[in-house]
Formats: sequence, structure tokens, C-alpha cells
Amino acid sequence: MKKFFALLMIAAFSTAVFAQDEAPVLSEGQQAKNAGNEAYNNRDYVTAIAEYEKYLASGEEGVADDLYTLNLYEMSFYYAGNTFLREKNYEKAYEYFTKFEKLGRSDTPTDCRFQYNYANTANKLDKDAEALALYQKCIDIDCNKDACYFAIAQIHRKNDNIEKMMSVVTYGLDSLGQAGNRYYSRFLLLYQIQELKDATEVMKKAQDFAQKASGADINTYLTNMNQAVKYYEEVIPMYEKVMKYPGVDDKTNANYSKAKSGIEVCKSSIEAYESYRKTIKK
Repeated sequence: MKKFFALLMIAAFSTAVFAQDEAPVLSEGQQAKNAGNEAYNNRDYVTAIAEYEKYLASGEEGVADDLYTLNLYEMSFYYAGNTFLREKNYEKAYEYFTKFEKLGRSDTPTDCRFQYNYANTANKLDKDAEALALYQKCIDIDCNKDACYFAIAQIHRKNDNIEKMMSVVTYGLDSLGQAGNRYYSRFLLLYQIQELKDATEVMKKAQDFAQKASGADINTYLTNMNQAVKYYEEVIPMYEKVMKYPGVDDKTNANYSKAKSGIEVCKSSIEAYESYRKTIKK
């Protein structure tokens, strides 16, 4: 019996040695491919890219027809960019997104997620001209249009291009509308802030002249109040522009109320002046 088991052990050992000897030896290209697949599965896309490049450049048999691995290689640039974007490493995200775009894949121009992430990355790096062009690409393929228009408005605001900003903002309010527009309240707030800023500057001039009129002699009073009334009359339609769109949340409702109160102050000031002026004997 012991002799029988000894023979079995020898046979098993011999089989194992034979199998080991028969195991295929992988080429350098195949080793690189396997390493690339492992890195890809572990979401280490930068390493995957490096290993896939070794494989694809090896010139070994079958590489030219291995479209599956080629796709993994190309998509690794995309996923690497997304990974760096989540980490807020915008320089690296931009680097890999740019490399991905330059691959010239047929599906890239209509890939909403890629185009939008690429645009946001360029925006984060203050690459304004590129970001504007990328956001426009998104708009052209109907990708996150409300977010893209709002981002464009913010870029113009940052660069003090107020006329362009307001053009985009009013488009967001009028053409995109409120239903389904996730950024409606933000468009409205930008609109109100700018209109209130312009109105406040004129209102301050009116109040400055009204303050000069207070306690002055009759001629000085009339001179200054006439100027104040001109500014009050000028600012009323400016406040009315603020009120063109009803508020939709606490901030925009507060701005709407502020404009309404401003109009009431202007009208009551004009009315008080006109009533008092009629009592003055010259």
C-alpha cells in the first residue's frame, strides 16, 4: 500500500513538472497588455495608458486587430480626466481630457458628459475662450443647456462684459423659461443684482441732491430738489425692470420687494416736493 502511494506521489510530481514546463511564456507585449488590464480594472488609468501603449507599439501578431484593447486604451484618457476632475486636480484633468479629444474618436463630438466636463475644467483654469467654445459645443448638442448658458454668463460677468452677460441672462429667463430650467433662480438673481446695481447708483444721486436741499434757503432747495426729482423719475423705470420677473425664492423675492420699495420712495418724494412747491410764494 505504501509503495502504491509513493508511486502516486511520483506521478503527481511528474505531471506538475510537465505542466509547468508546458506553460506558455508570454511575450513582452502580452505582459504589457495584462498589466494594462489589471491597472484598468483597478481604476489606475494612468498606469493602464502606459502599459497599453507598450502593447500597442509592440507590433506583435494580432495587435493591429485588437480593437477591444485599443478602446480600453483610449477610454483610459477619458476616465483619467474624470478621476482628476473629482480630485479637483484641474491641470491634470485638462491634460487628459485634451489628449482624449485629440484621439479623434467619432463619438467624442456628441459625448455630452465629456464635453461638459471638459468645458468645466477649462473654466476652472480660467481658459475663458476655450471654455466658452466648449460650452457652446454642449449647447449645440443640447447638453446641459441651462448650466452652460449660466456658466457663459458668469464668465462674461467675471470679465466685466456686462452687456454680454445680460444678453445671456435674459435669454436664460425668456427663452429657456422656468419649467425644466434648473438655473432659472440663478439667472434671475444675476439679472436682479445687475439691474439693482444700476438703479442704486441713480437713486444715490437723487438722495444726495435731496440731502443738499434739506435745510437750505429756498433757491438752493428748489435747485437741488429739481435735480433730485429728475433722478427719481429716471430711476423708477429702472426699478420696474428689476420687477419684470417675479421672485422665485427668498433672495429674488427680497430683491423684488427692494425694487418695489424704491419706487414707492421715489413717487412719495416727488409727490411731496410737488405739493410743497405749490405752496411756495415767489
